[in-house]
Amino acid sequence: MIRHLISAMFIFCLLGSCNKTNVIEPVPAVETNLLFKDSHINVVEMKMKQKASSEVLFYFTTRYEVGIQKIEVLAGTTPQNLCVFFKSEPTGDSNAFKKYVALDDKAGPVYNYYMIRYTLQGGDWSYSTLYKIKMKN
Repeated sequence: MIRHLISAMFIFCLLGSCNKTNVIEPVPAVETNLLFKDSHINVVEMKMKQKASSEVLFYFTTRYEVGIQKIEVLAGTTPQNLCVFFKSEPTGDSNAFKKYVALDDKAGPVYNYYMIRYTLQGGDWSYSTLYKIKMKN
C-alpha cells in the first residue's frame, strides 16, 4: 500500500507539467537499444531513434503481456516533467510478439526522457526505469 502511495506521488510529480520546446533544424539519427522485463511484461526490443531535431521515434516489442489493461509511453525534456504521448489498450494476455511504435513530435533540443507505464486490469500499475536520449545537433 505504501509502495503504491509513494509511486503514485512520484508519477503525479512527473505528470505535473507538459511544456516542451520545439526546435526545427535537420539532425542526424541516434539510436539506443534498451530492455525492460517483469512478471506482467517482457520487452525484448526497445529503441529510440532521432528522426528530426524535435522528433524521436520510440518503438518496442513485447514477448508477453499478462493482465495488462493499458500501456503508455511518457516523454519529457526533464526527468521530472513527463507526459503521456502514446497509449495502447491490449485486448488480453499475449504470448506472441507485439510491436508498438510511437512518434514523439515535441522532443526537446538536448536530452529527452522516456518511460513505459502499464496499468493492470485490477487497477495496479508499474513502470519501467527512465531512459534518456541525447539529441544530435
